[in-house]
Order: sequence, then C-alpha cells, then structure tokens
Amino acid sequence: PPLRERREDILQLFEHFLQQSSLRFDRIAPELDNQTVSNLMSHDWPGNVRELRNVAERFALGLPAFKKTAAGGGNQSLAFAEAVEAFERNLLSDALLRSGG
Repeated sequence: PPLRERREDILQLFEHFLQQSSLRFDRIAPELDNQTVSNLMSHDWPGNVRELRNVAERFALGLPAFKKTAAGGGNQSLAFAEAVEAFERNLLSDALLRSGG
C-alpha cells in the first residue's frame, strides 16, 4: 500500500532512514522539530518510500527536508546557493563540535 495510506509508519520509517543516512554521511542525526514532524505527517508522499528516504537524507545533511513552496502553491526547487550555504554551515558546525572549538 502507498505510504499515504500507512501514516502510522511514517515517523518510524523516517527515523530509520535518518539514522542510516547519518551513519553513511558520518554525521550526528539532527533532532526532529515539531514543524518537520507536522510536514512529514501532512505530506501526500507521491514518491512513496523513496521520497521519504530522500527527505531523510536531506534532513541528515542539514538541508531543508522539504522543498520550498511558492506563494502560488506550486513546488519550486530550493535555490542551489541556499542549499550549498546550509550544507556548508552545518558542516562547519559539526567540525567545530567534533574538535571542541
């Protein structure tokens, strides 16, 4: 069955994919905030489990889990420069935490 019909599994699957991604990218898994949980539960998941895994990977990398939505309601890709900036900021933050600086 599609993921949208198994909403009770979404958080558990997301946390599983988040842990896998964090290990693969050698990063500490970020905490889920209320807004992210709300977005996870309200999303339609047209890409099913593959889309959920991709969202978990983005979240593990410190990127916005969901793409920005334009004011008109259509999806638009996150600007590349914004994505790079968010990734670099989180990479530097992790390096500082690991080095104790």
